[in-house]
Amino acid sequence: MVRGSRKIQPIALHRGKQTLELILKSGEHIYGQTGNPADISCLNLERLLGTRLDYGLIHEHYGSKKEEILEKYNLDVPYIALVRADVVGQRIEDHPLIKARRVYSNFQPDKCDWQRFVNLPTKIGIEEAELLGIILADGDIMFDVGVMRLLGSQNHVELYEEMVSHRMEQVFNIPAPVVYARRRRNPRIEIASKAIKTWLIEDLGFYDVNKILKFLPEKRQQLAFFEGYIAGKGVIQERTMGINSYRQQILEQMAELAQSLGIRIGKVHEYKYTSSMGKASTMYRIYIHSGLRELHLLNPWHQKKLGIDSE
Repeated sequence: MVRGSRKIQPIALHRGKQTLELILKSGEHIYGQTGNPADISCLNLERLLGTRLDYGLIHEHYGSKKEEILEKYNLDVPYIALVRADVVGQRIEDHPLIKARRVYSNFQPDKCDWQRFVNLPTKIGIEEAELLGIILADGDIMFDVGVMRLLGSQNHVELYEEMVSHRMEQVFNIPAPVVYARRRRNPRIEIASKAIKTWLIEDLGFYDVNKILKFLPEKRQQLAFFEGYIAGKGVIQERTMGINSYRQQILEQMAELAQSLGIRIGKVHEYKYTSSMGKASTMYRIYIHSGLRELHLLNPWHQKKLGIDSE
């Protein structure tokens, strides 16, 4: 019985009629072996019991609670999540996804999100706002497979390694390792989570800056969000900071945000070019004319190029 590299040792069980007590005892054994509630899965329980789970028995015990959660929170909690909560001695209402539902009404998790205890921040502080800015800048949400991918350039290596990966794990409670393409040292982070994907799109309103700002009412939050966006999209030419994007609307909205924060921004410039594959493309760019040294530059590459201390 293996999850990752941890082997769950067998347990001597009475292989008679399956009871809820037997199921919970098996879950306690798994939890005692690994210390990780995520290992209390249907597959591991069935391997330990030596037979398929009696879902009729589980429904009989947890069915009313499942219906209560669905009616109250519009969340279809899996039966195994209810079993898991009993094993570890927690109320299902204390699961991070139910806590998030008290703040956000539209996201929808899948079974893996329940199992991994995926977290959605119920309060967006400075660190969360910075991360949202980076996700807006570098994020590519693939709707068909439910994956949120961050794609960086070679100028993002330190940013991803030293900050973004750890920040994503801290905020979402999910591993976010940095990986690289074989031939190019371009960092990439991929997270497969329906809860995170639907939270970003359905609750926060990605990719509409004005919708996102409704969750960032304070100026310091908005500034952190802008600084995160610069970390991902910022470019430097002759010691001048610019911001590039293929999304004209986002860039125009970010320029409006910067102006409201007292940062002087130039007008949006349009650049047409032909890619190496022969495809005609359009890039949009704005330049920061003043207020740059008052910004907290999150990307170490920007700090080095401009000679600005990150502190």
